[in-house]
Amino acid sequence: MDYAEWDIRQRLGFLPQLGRLKLIPGRGPSMAPVINNGDVVMVDTAVDYFDGDAIYVINIGGETRIKGL
Repeated sequence: MDYAEWDIRQRLGFLPQLGRLKLIPGRGPSMAPVINNGDVVMVDTAVDYFDGDAIYVINIGGETRIKGL
């Protein structure tokens, strides 16, 4: 999927390295109303550490989950 560089730069404050951002769908009701079933979430794959309260994508046993920590 193509995404406008200016929009990414505006949302993040910088333009990340190619391939760093991924789009994944939210599934199920557990994060509603913040993320609803079918919403598309932009994920920064370079963040691989806990950096305070936020929403994270976690891979547990091969299953990808979006959770607030």
